[in-house]
Amino acid sequence: MQRPKVLLVFVIAGMVAVAASSAWAQAAPPQPVVKIFDLGGPPTVTLAGLQNTVTQLLPEEAFISGIVRVQGNGLRAGNSGVFMLESAGAPSVSDWLTLTVGPITQDPVGLPYQTVEIDFQSDGAANFDKNVADLSIPVPLPSVVEDGTLQNLSGVNLLNSGYLTIDVESAEEVPDGGATGVLLGLAAVALARFGRRNGR
Repeated sequence: MQRPKVLLVFVIAGMVAVAASSAWAQAAPPQPVVKIFDLGGPPTVTLAGLQNTVTQLLPEEAFISGIVRVQGNGLRAGNSGVFMLESAGAPSVSDWLTLTVGPITQDPVGLPYQTVEIDFQSDGAANFDKNVADLSIPVPLPSVVEDGTLQNLSGVNLLNSGYLTIDVESAEEVPDGGATGVLLGLAAVALARFGRRNGR
């Protein structure tokens, strides 16, 4: 008479385990966010909501890869990119970023994910000019003028990266309005006067 009760306990325990596993699988995936701070030297990178990440940092260059859990219909697979333009004087490319998103795949437990790869370069990086030229064929990438703040590049007119948020802060080059030349001129005059005084 006790065996049915024991069997019932195991059945209930199994149902609870399956329900818990299903609830975990259906839990809202973490919001993936990538932030790149390019303020001179190797960039600083902060990541959230990505798994199996690999980050490589070089002077004024960063490469980031990882996987993100699928939300809804997933991210748009393929390649996209953005040019960041200097606001000082004639617009010129100061930085570029490309995003590559892989197709939806399932992990060993059946959860869908996508791979993401992000390349970032600033104008002091190796082969920067060549890469800008390559990324301008057949047409230049969409662009945004950098303003020295943390800028969201995820919009539909830029990376169009959906729920994957990508922010970049790049040091803004501010024109000096000729102030540097004036200071150098004053310094030269002062040195000349100092030399004449010592020569007397």
